[in-house]
Amino acid sequence: MYSLYRADGEPILQFKADWADWDQHGRLVATTGGRVLTGTLLQDKRLVWRQLASMEPDRPARLETPAWAQRW
Repeated sequence: MYSLYRADGEPILQFKADWADWDQHGRLVATTGGRVLTGTLLQDKRLVWRQLASMEPDRPARLETPAWAQRW
């Protein structure tokens, strides 16, 4: 859970994300469910998300360990 606060410390809102931070352009960026999102805070204290990228269909493939790598 992440929280946004005003400069005076008053809480504005909370949101769920796997990771969140401000990017070099001052945008709020977050990841959740394999997606990268940017958030815009509206005047009425609602957070509107826009998707920047999606890695949802990208799933790791199962690989068999080669025989040479199964022993030390």
